[in-house]
Amino acid sequence: LAYWEFSIRGESKYQEVIQQCEETFSDLHADSRVAGQLETWLQEHQDPLTNRQLQLLSREYRRSSVPEELRKKIIALSLEVEETLSIFKPSLRGERCPSNQLDRILLGEQDESLRRDAWLATRQVGSEVAERTIELVHLRNEVARQLGFDNYFELAVDDEELQPEWVEELLTELENQSETAWLRLQSKLQGELATKCGKSAESLMPWD
Repeated sequence: LAYWEFSIRGESKYQEVIQQCEETFSDLHADSRVAGQLETWLQEHQDPLTNRQLQLLSREYRRSSVPEELRKKIIALSLEVEETLSIFKPSLRGERCPSNQLDRILLGEQDESLRRDAWLATRQVGSEVAERTIELVHLRNEVARQLGFDNYFELAVDDEELQPEWVEELLTELENQSETAWLRLQSKLQGELATKCGKSAESLMPWD
């Protein structure tokens, strides 16, 4: 409930509750004695169902085996970014403007200069979270390296019991199989939009 309220309101009181819960959960998973016992049980239990449950629990404990300061810094920074994304209101021609109003402008406004300004306003949140997002990437990569992975992507994929090579091959295959259909649809949409805007397809802009 606190997370739901935080995601739609971005109020700090909900952020504090979520941060405390996540830190407590992380601390529980940081207990090396429990993690060690899980590994012992994994070697001992032959029952497939029990073994499977132990495998999943072991993965849950793995991320929390890194230093406490690093764990809690990631939790706090992640919530800070989420808070900004939840409450940020971009500025359109000197006035704060909610995102749904910008969407309406982009969908129905005939004045191209206003559409352009509205589109640029939708990009403003990026600069608000860019520095912290980059820091978060570095911190997550540090967690991954401490756990024996080259980067966070490899850790996240391993958490899902997948191989990075398989994921990349799958995405490449999906791209190859869908490219022809996508280009056909893209051409159709660009033609319709060009007619609506009175432009050539080549001159369409992101705010059209």
